[in-house]
Amino acid sequence: MVTLLSLAVCLPLCHAEQQATKDRAEKAAAYTVAARATRSSYVVGSPIWIEITAKNISDHEVSGLGVEDEATTDLFYIADVSQADGVAVPPTQFEKDGRAGRVLWVGGTSQGLSDHPVLLSPGQSKTGRIDLARRFNLSQPGKYVVQVQRQDDKSGTTTKSNAITITTVR
Repeated sequence: MVTLLSLAVCLPLCHAEQQATKDRAEKAAAYTVAARATRSSYVVGSPIWIEITAKNISDHEVSGLGVEDEATTDLFYIADVSQADGVAVPPTQFEKDGRAGRVLWVGGTSQGLSDHPVLLSPGQSKTGRIDLARRFNLSQPGKYVVQVQRQDDKSGTTTKSNAITITTVR
């Protein structure tokens, strides 16, 4: 009798815990984002290249990270660039004319004209490079902190990269 009663109480609780675990997994982002500076310091006025990698950490194919065709892949991110004291760095005129503020199209032509979504299989990653100096006013010597992010279209979760520090010198 006690075993039957325990089973009657445990089954709904176990089912509720399984459902909660499934709900958490569905809300988790399906990928990670990592940023890396290609050098330890840069001369003011020169290109400042960083690499951004998205990796599928789920057990299913992921799309919506960007677009690609036979020649190029564009991955979409939002960039936060600030001075070491936390003051946001303004965009360059190029960025103001061609983009919506902090949106980065990383990789290929940055035209975003393809209509083929980037697909990542489980464990697969895509890396793109972008010249931050072309998009943000990094014209003063100093330290800048860069972090990129994107929102997972399916879960609504925002995934942020590691923060990297870039040093510019004269």
